[in-house]
Amino acid sequence: MVTVRKAGDADVDFIYGFTCELEETIFDRDTFIKNFKQTVTDPNSIVIVAEIDRQAVGYSSCFSQVLLHHNGRVGEIQEVFVSAKHRGKAIGKLLVRAIEEHSQKQQWVGLEVCANIKRTDAHAFYTDLGFQQTHYKFTK
Repeated sequence: MVTVRKAGDADVDFIYGFTCELEETIFDRDTFIKNFKQTVTDPNSIVIVAEIDRQAVGYSSCFSQVLLHHNGRVGEIQEVFVSAKHRGKAIGKLLVRAIEEHSQKQQWVGLEVCANIKRTDAHAFYTDLGFQQTHYKFTK
């Protein structure tokens, strides 16, 4: 059975590994730990962990900010990751639903997500969850 919960300081090791795998890089560990601790204690963010038999199998994160053009607080999902051997079991859906529930409790006015152009499976995943493509994101 899959359970989801809010992440804490003790989750840094496996989330570090998952994030490096997600981004296909090795991040500076000390910097990651500092950033992780700041994120999990930030009242405007949430990190969710998915577990099977108390073993971490995935995580998601979301940051919120007040946006004038939305006239309220909007969350933006930053990461959704499920370990390769646990994909296809609706764990990603549970992670996103947990963020949606959090956003509703916090009375955010919206929830957004960006996905890399190359991640076409992610595009279909978010569309299936009811997200609509309404913007283009430009980065520099």
